[in-house]
Amino acid sequence: VIVGTSNRFANVIHEEAEANDKVYFISFGGERTRSNLAVFQGEMYKGSYVCGLAAAFNSDSNILGVVADPSVMSVYNIVDGYIQGTKELNDKTHPDIRLNWAWGFEDEENKNAIDDLVAQGCDVIFTATYSKYAVEYCEQLGVKVIGLAHNMPELAPNTYLSGCYYYLSIFLIDQLRNVRYAMGKIPTVYMGGVREKAVRIIDFSETCREGTVEICDVLYQLAFEEKTLIFTGEVKDTEGVVKIEKGATLTSDEII
Repeated sequence: VIVGTSNRFANVIHEEAEANDKVYFISFGGERTRSNLAVFQGEMYKGSYVCGLAAAFNSDSNILGVVADPSVMSVYNIVDGYIQGTKELNDKTHPDIRLNWAWGFEDEENKNAIDDLVAQGCDVIFTATYSKYAVEYCEQLGVKVIGLAHNMPELAPNTYLSGCYYYLSIFLIDQLRNVRYAMGKIPTVYMGGVREKAVRIIDFSETCREGTVEICDVLYQLAFEEKTLIFTGEVKDTEGVVKIEKGATLTSDEII
């Protein structure tokens, strides 16, 4: 059994699965399956959605920064989910979102991106990146930060608000059981979200504004019960163009 833990490996693992039918592969981030290849992903936008509400609630300037990493799988829907969450605080006055791109492995790019966001007045930054440095740098600057896939209390104990991360052990254990006991199930693409507990929220910091936990718990519960449809129109892009018509809801495939 070989497990691929990054979407960067997805194409190579699919090729190896074709060439080695006696080996069972489990791949994070791919979309194509075989009888010996299971694929899994996480609907992280449901976690970033809740984090967006926390960011808006804890901002004084109402200007929120995002550092986005192109190497993060489905980074667009993660960022968009976050933005949708910020709108839940007030249906009339939405926060001003500023976004900069920076590769996760380029510390200097992340530093420059964050410096620029702070200069623009952002007082909360969402690091939608695999860069540990980005989180630590926000801590150095004393800027409130929400992270992605990082141990926030360890990296930014004084400035973190929360964060979201994948918890896909349950799926992996089920697939390994299938292999171990030859249960004969043909794998499909697994998409776990908040309800499946495949996407989780880091406990909110004690430095969060009073009331953060209460309002975010309500939104989290709605997401858990699938009573909130995050990408339901009318939704416009940054240029004011309608991307999702009023009353329409994107499917999972459309979101990806």
